[in-house]
Amino acid sequence: MYKSKKLYRVLLNWFVILGILFVAAGLTLYSYLNYHSVKGFMTKYLVNISEHQVAEIDNWFNERSKDIYVLSLLPCLKDKDIIAIERIFKKCQEQFDNEFDFLAFIDSDGKVLVHSIFEMQNIYVQDRQYYQDAIKGKATTCQIIFDKTRNMPTIIVANPVYNDSNEVIGAMVGGLSINRINQIITPYHFGNTGETYLVNDQGLMLTESRFTPEMIREGIIKKTTKYNIHIDSIGVSKVIKGQDGMEEYFNYRGKKVIGLYKWLPQYNWGLVSEIEKVEFMEDWFNVLVLIIFVFMSIVPLVIYPAASYIAGRIVNPINELAKKVALFSYNYKENDISLSVLDYHVYEEINVLSQVFNRMSEKLRHLMDNLELQALYDPLTCVANRRYFLKRGQQIIQLAKRSEGECSLIFLDVDKFKHINDSYGHNVGDQVLTHIAKIIVANIRTNDVVGRLGGEEFAIMLPNTDPAEAQILAERLRKYVAEMPLDIDEKKYYITISVGIANYKSNGIKADDMEIIDSLLRKADAAMYKAKKTGRNKVEIYRNNDDKK
Repeated sequence: MYKSKKLYRVLLNWFVILGILFVAAGLTLYSYLNYHSVKGFMTKYLVNISEHQVAEIDNWFNERSKDIYVLSLLPCLKDKDIIAIERIFKKCQEQFDNEFDFLAFIDSDGKVLVHSIFEMQNIYVQDRQYYQDAIKGKATTCQIIFDKTRNMPTIIVANPVYNDSNEVIGAMVGGLSINRINQIITPYHFGNTGETYLVNDQGLMLTESRFTPEMIREGIIKKTTKYNIHIDSIGVSKVIKGQDGMEEYFNYRGKKVIGLYKWLPQYNWGLVSEIEKVEFMEDWFNVLVLIIFVFMSIVPLVIYPAASYIAGRIVNPINELAKKVALFSYNYKENDISLSVLDYHVYEEINVLSQVFNRMSEKLRHLMDNLELQALYDPLTCVANRRYFLKRGQQIIQLAKRSEGECSLIFLDVDKFKHINDSYGHNVGDQVLTHIAKIIVANIRTNDVVGRLGGEEFAIMLPNTDPAEAQILAERLRKYVAEMPLDIDEKKYYITISVGIANYKSNGIKADDMEIIDSLLRKADAAMYKAKKTGRNKVEIYRNNDDKK
């Protein structure tokens, strides 16, 4: 090996100094960036949770408000047919399960004529705001009152009842279950300390805390946090004033948290999501301590040998280096050249080779990225193409075989898509497909696979999913598509889909994975065709011989 003693010593000294500075600067920069990265990730996570919960609450209230509106239009209410109203209320209570605490019909004098739970005798509610609004022809979307008949709070949704002359003759009232709101909020417990809860405009907690058992043991509460804890933390103090934001503060348990708070003016509630700071920073701190320990322990043994090796490499025969770079230019998979050797250098040969390497690597990178996109994804909708979907589907089938489990396939088709293309043009048709793809991607799990099989046909492969679970997802997709029109140039296009479901369950019988996928597609397609044939905008599960009908 050729060595210029002066060059070698200069390089060695500089590499040792720069190595120490580089590691120290890298450690500092890593600590700073990683801290803000972890904090930023948690911030985005809290924002996503909050937005999702607000959407769920809004959807639930809108659905219940629609239910009350539909009931207010019943002829038996206009006729004040008490027996018919009681029969309908009973049926609705059974149908809605735990969505409504009660249903009631109030006449124009404020007298409760029919109550789904109690027999009303001379009970008047003229002093209630929801009744006064209804008499004026105004619907009430959300109002929390204390129900004296049941001695507990409830959420009121009310709608005026009109006679055939368009005169208000009473109010149709539904008492929504507080427990149902709690069921929407409390599942959002994340990590060991993360939770979301609702407060009213007085700072009173409306939902159950995830730390209720702990607070009972400490004697803070006796049974429940609902309607028992007034919170005066910074986040709650600001949200009940109608402010939205995110910051660090001490929560109602005296723990330092990062919290996101959002005021919901339509309900007069505050939504708060919190996680203890020590939890989401614990991993960052442990890694930082480990890195510092390693740096202090072994850097003196690493920097000098590494500097000596790099200095020696720089003065290696240039021809050998040129051969390796030239080989790389023909076959990028054989790249075994250190990038540090190819950076800018005083020798012209190394500069030339560095430029060649950079051009070749950049071209290959772009080429491989484009090839991967073309090979795996549909360019219009950005979901898996048919080839990639079938490949991923076979992997899911193999998993079901190994675990002796099951999987389901959802096949959906846009109703009257040819009519859309013919009537509005292919540009609108393409936007319809993109719109549906976005809805699907937003509602499936991370391990589910969605693909566009061609034209207006989409398929979703669901691992570890039985037909009932697949039907829940399919109904949700069908409903979202129907209720979320596509808005193009201030014009709304209402779209529906027909959906078919097929299921595969491992029974120990050996079969080719591709044959199973083809069978699932055929069965789901048959079920989808049945949905179209029986009226469209429906979900059908494949039954035996459906494909023969």
